Amino acid sequence: MPMETEEQALATLARRYLAGYGPASAADLASWSGLALGTARRALDAAGDLEAAGDLLALPGTLDEAPPPAPRALLLAAFDTAMLGYRTRAPLVAPGDDRQVLPGGGMLRPVVLVDGLAAGTWGLGGSRRAVAIEWFRRSAEPAGVLAGLDAERLSVEAFLGS
Repeated sequence: MPMETEEQALATLARRYLAGYGPASAADLASWSGLALGTARRALDAAGDLEAAGDLLALPGTLDEAPPPAPRALLLAAFDTAMLGYRTRAPLVAPGDDRQVLPGGGMLRPVVLVDGLAAGTWGLGGSRRAVAIEWFRRSAEPAGVLAGLDAERLSVEAFLGS
């Protein structure tokens, strides 16, 4: 089996990254992969024809796809790829709340998304190991959100045998 050249390997990495995280920028790829920014740019250049939307790049045909409707509220696991796949979490986490999501030491907490934005973190508490939510602000718990999280909460608790 012939060995891949460096450019082929970079192209493969860029295409696979964009398949999972696109549209994304060269800075996003660099942050996610640990590559230098110049190398990330080379990888995206080597990936072939890509679609552009500002400084964001995507695989051909993917920018035209309408994303599925987002659920009103979600429980994201610790280290969920939505929190790790980009240079910044700013589109999902307000700058003032980022320290609650990533308090330090490399630990990324599980997040509660409400209408696509981080509104709190969650964990398991009590002897029953029930899902407990810490909202970023008292007003962060909009009406109806807990009901929308019931199915996810029950699923997590059932998985853990709570």
